[in-house]
Amino acid sequence: MRPNQIAVVNVRPAYDASLAMGLSVDELASVGLPSAVMADPDGAVSGDATYRHFERMAALPEYADFVRAAVDRHTFGTLGIVGLACKTLDTIHEALMCHQRFQHLTNQTARYHPTIEGDHLVFREERWGEPRTGLFLVSEYTALVALQLLRLATETPVWAVAMRTRSPSLRPSLRRRFEEFLGGPVHVGAEHTALVLDVAVLGMEVRSADAELAGYFRSRLDRAAHVVPDEPELLHQVRLAIQHALATGRPTSDRVARHLAMSPRTLQRRLAEHDVGYADLLEQTRRSLAERYLADPALTLAEVAYLCGYEEQTSFFRAFRQWTGETPASRRRALISGARPS
Repeated sequence: MRPNQIAVVNVRPAYDASLAMGLSVDELASVGLPSAVMADPDGAVSGDATYRHFERMAALPEYADFVRAAVDRHTFGTLGIVGLACKTLDTIHEALMCHQRFQHLTNQTARYHPTIEGDHLVFREERWGEPRTGLFLVSEYTALVALQLLRLATETPVWAVAMRTRSPSLRPSLRRRFEEFLGGPVHVGAEHTALVLDVAVLGMEVRSADAELAGYFRSRLDRAAHVVPDEPELLHQVRLAIQHALATGRPTSDRVARHLAMSPRTLQRRLAEHDVGYADLLEQTRRSLAERYLADPALTLAEVAYLCGYEEQTSFFRAFRQWTGETPASRRRALISGARPS
């Protein structure tokens, strides 16, 4: 993904809400959202296209209805397997970290900085580009989506303390709709758009998580496991622990050791007994997972990169080319068509 691009998976809810309100495919293509790209799960569009889209919608008297409809279309499911993975975590803090990594991977138009300010948890947005109406509108929409996902995760009516927006003003009707959804005031003219919450939100349980969903996600990982014939049980268990760590956080040796109920030093010693180091096992596991995930057409390239533990798609592409001499896209085409790499 290039700078100033955002993945289709993030844009699709607003795109579909526009279609539902009567905009044509051609109208949406004219602002930079062509239907062929929007139908591609690996597709991406420019941030400027999303800004033009929201400027086009804001010209309609039903703009507030559009925003609510687009926000309501967002679920963890719209984020693919990574969104489902977030739902299996125990607390909002863990789920937000999981989602933050995915957002970072699929959004090159903005970054989000959660900070604690006294009794408040503040999600401050850093969005790049020249100030324009559409940029402000998309920032406001993103803050509302974040609150929507929190409510879905906790199955409780989480309310915002406030929302700050860079917009210099809001139409009274739009302000009213925003504040009804947020449960708190909207402050205009801010330096950065931000969602302000009670810090206690971090400790809330992910109520929507259940054993069936967790089992589904684990099974997706387990089916992708690299199984080496006659491999010692320890190495197999370490590989599985690495897979789970890759999808939900950083795959450090300390974290994997805790997962296996041993100290990092003990893990290092036991791996040495099999003449293998943790770094080597991590790279082997990543490569094996990449091959297996690429063979699954239901996963986007962004999701494959995420599940292999890469913060940026470019880092994943570079590593994959070093391993195989191919790009992930070309290997995927070969795997799905049934061809075998040379």
